[in-house]
Amino acid sequence: LRGARVFLFNTPHNPTGKVFTMAEMQVIAHLCIKHDVLVVTDEIYEHICFDGARHIPLASDYLFPGMGERTCVVNAVSKTFKATGWRVGWVVSPKAFTPAIRATHDQLVLQAPTPLQLGAVACLTLPPTYFQKLAAQYAERRSRLASALKAAGFNVPKKLPKGAYYLFVGYRQVPALRGLKPKEAAMAMTAKHKVACVPGDNFYLASDATREDPLLGGNYLRFAFVRSLDVIDQAVARLEALPCSPN
Repeated sequence: LRGARVFLFNTPHNPTGKVFTMAEMQVIAHLCIKHDVLVVTDEIYEHICFDGARHIPLASDYLFPGMGERTCVVNAVSKTFKATGWRVGWVVSPKAFTPAIRATHDQLVLQAPTPLQLGAVACLTLPPTYFQKLAAQYAERRSRLASALKAAGFNVPKKLPKGAYYLFVGYRQVPALRGLKPKEAAMAMTAKHKVACVPGDNFYLASDATREDPLLGGNYLRFAFVRSLDVIDQAVARLEALPCSPN
């Protein structure tokens, strides 16, 4: 972080589903304070954690003394409340940064429609049982889709992601996708095999020369398990029908 002005941080992470641990967060906090770096955290998947993992807010001065004054938290109703089309979110920041945030927001957005603001308030007052049920539902969908992807030949991590609702999997050894670049593989899965996904290199800053670099997402596709179990089961059936050779 030496020389950086701002550190953008996302946990639980899209696309990998990683949930950063307390030890990892302590290292990040230490480096940000040491190098006087402002942090913007994207915590939109905070309630979607599995297998005992818990989201840890970096802005907590109780857990990370000194981080509250240098951390802006970005969140929204989109993921937790399945309202991606609303485009309603918020920023929680130190007082010193709010004038600039408000000025930018006023020029770019102005305001969210009043009915959607009222809907967001209703979402934020739901009981804890809603969030517990949400995580359990996604955990079941994660397991079902992961098993189908593995059976179809995708390289699924042995330890499934502990957060968010994505599976970031290797595709190079899948016969039906062999020899295809990430975008070509994603288009083949979507158009030909009817299972939509996103090319892994979309999540990296890559040039045409490095786009197939495995360290820059060149071996990966991202699948989402956000849909209902009925839709997941349709995807499972289509994955089972993938041809055993390129066609």
